[in-house]
Amino acid sequence: MKSAFQVVLYDRSPEVAALAEVLSVGEPEYEVVYKDNRHSFVASAISGERRLFVKVPRGRDRRTGERVMTLFHGGETIRYAQSMQTLHELGFVTPRPLAYGLRKRLGVVVESFLIYEGLDGRVASNDDAPNVARVINRLHDHGYVRRDAIRRNFLITDKGVGLIDFRLSKPRLFKAYKFGLEQDQVVSSFPAIGALLTKDYRDSLIYKIGSWGRRRRKEVSRIRRSKYFKFALSLIVIYLIAGDLAD
Repeated sequence: MKSAFQVVLYDRSPEVAALAEVLSVGEPEYEVVYKDNRHSFVASAISGERRLFVKVPRGRDRRTGERVMTLFHGGETIRYAQSMQTLHELGFVTPRPLAYGLRKRLGVVVESFLIYEGLDGRVASNDDAPNVARVINRLHDHGYVRRDAIRRNFLITDKGVGLIDFRLSKPRLFKAYKFGLEQDQVVSSFPAIGALLTKDYRDSLIYKIGSWGRRRRKEVSRIRRSKYFKFALSLIVIYLIAGDLAD
């Protein structure tokens, strides 16, 4: 028998509470499904007269390593909700977290969902580069990097540049390097922003190290996703288990 969901409500309105209750026992009737794969599920649902959004981090909820780490940081869904709430409180344009639910087994999170208020807007274009750059600099001034800083995750709304699909991090070590790493990621996805960087900054050691670090991360990520790496890792695990059994 499955354990019950633990639900936390940021917004105690009847519409949010009703949707959270339905998600705790099954699935609502979704209005539009935006993403539905083994990694993530994102959809909108009508509750009462409100249009709400639901995100389920399927991939992270299923990974053994991620599950173990929820003993220490609560899980991906909590981090998303906290990131949204932090930016909302700092005055950034961002989706507003409304509720989240966690289902645990033996103390670890095995399933979760996040309910949030979406943003209406369009994906930023080259003409929006100055405004996007100002938002990134403002975020860095607060000491945060947003992760996954690519162009499609910046929306132009009637309230300004909106940030979506992010998870905040506040680096305590190597801040300048991590800010440079994110700046380079933005520029690689949004070349128009690169033209706004001063020549001194582009030529700086910090920016060059950040650029080098992003390329290395990309190569490591590609290797980790390859079937040959997974096969080799499986052989190592089998070898270690077989050794333990033999002893």
